[in-house]
Amino acid sequence: MQTYIIKRLLFLIPVLFVVSVIVFSIIHLIPGDPATVLLGTEAADPGLLTRLKSSLGLDKPLHIQYALWLGRVLKGDLGRSVRTGEPVLKLILQRFPFTLELAIYALFLAVVVAIPMGTMAATTSSKVVDIAFQTMTLFGLSTPAFWSGTMFILLFSVHLGWFPIVNFPPFAAAPLKNLQGFFLPALTVAIPNAAAMARMARAAVLEVSQQEYVKAARAKGLPEKIVVFKHILKNAMVPIITLVGIIAGYLLGGTIIVEQVFAIPGLGRLSVESVIQRDYPLLQAVVLFVTVGFVIVNLIVDLLYVFLNPKIRYG
Repeated sequence: MQTYIIKRLLFLIPVLFVVSVIVFSIIHLIPGDPATVLLGTEAADPGLLTRLKSSLGLDKPLHIQYALWLGRVLKGDLGRSVRTGEPVLKLILQRFPFTLELAIYALFLAVVVAIPMGTMAATTSSKVVDIAFQTMTLFGLSTPAFWSGTMFILLFSVHLGWFPIVNFPPFAAAPLKNLQGFFLPALTVAIPNAAAMARMARAAVLEVSQQEYVKAARAKGLPEKIVVFKHILKNAMVPIITLVGIIAGYLLGGTIIVEQVFAIPGLGRLSVESVIQRDYPLLQAVVLFVTVGFVIVNLIVDLLYVFLNPKIRYG
């Protein structure tokens, strides 16, 4: 197990290198540059623009810029924001707790709803339940997050006043207000993911239900609850957990739209701001940070397989 973990962590090195090269190349293809954005109307002065580009190192060839950036990263220096001059790592750590809480909250809501829903749809023979399940999951998958989030704000915050708008106090300081403030954004994120998980749960449960050991358990006269929870659901969890892990990794950097709609100061909004302001060091660091998080989450999921299925072993 330790050998497998070390191999996966070492595999992170080439992954980060490839990602950094791709992202560094792509962001420099975006029209404009930090110097032009910083100067604004004063960018019309060629001399001033040239001096600022030189001070930022933007006058060097692209491969030289990348080599200099990579050298600083290997020393543990992610650089400073072009716009604010603050350390990039400091800005990321300030925003990351908001994105992390939103991701955990949304994932919790999705799992709590999806697994029971998918299991019930797979273990019942009612056509009404099946039609309702297909309709609800299709609606969840096809509803855009920006629309559902906006509707939630108008209904539950503006008209009913049940939830605050743009109020995200620290959890340690005000747990109830924190959970209340994050509920609508988490629900917005959870809906499409819960629909995908529910469909996966239904398919996995249906597949396991056809196995011989399940038929044998029912033939022995075991109660249906024991058959479902002990024999079916436990063995159907591997593909479900796989999807949960993929979604969890995606949520670390894929909540941009929801963070914009609800004005959450997380990594999603930070990445959008860095693109608009052509803040190359900040955007590069955010992408690398999210990539590391995604790989670590998937490593944790792989390790969970061992507990779900003792037959799985990693060398």
